[in-house]
Amino acid sequence: MKVAIEWLKMFLGFFFAVSMVLAMAQVAHIYAYQFVYPQYFYPQYNYPQYGIGFPSYFGWNQQIPAGPPNFRLSH
Repeated sequence: MKVAIEWLKMFLGFFFAVSMVLAMAQVAHIYAYQFVYPQYFYPQYNYPQYGIGFPSYFGWNQQIPAGPPNFRLSH
């Protein structure tokens, strides 16, 4: 029984660690798609396509492309 409890603790710890890594990867993925990739493809804009910075306050960000279609935050 003690061995089974140890195996259960190992499995739950591994599952928790994997889930934490996946959660951090998801946060990093969203951050990169919102802030890093637009700066890389369009460095001349101050992230206007996501409503951050001076131009978006007046709605001037509508005509600016968000990036290549495969790098849009579509989900």
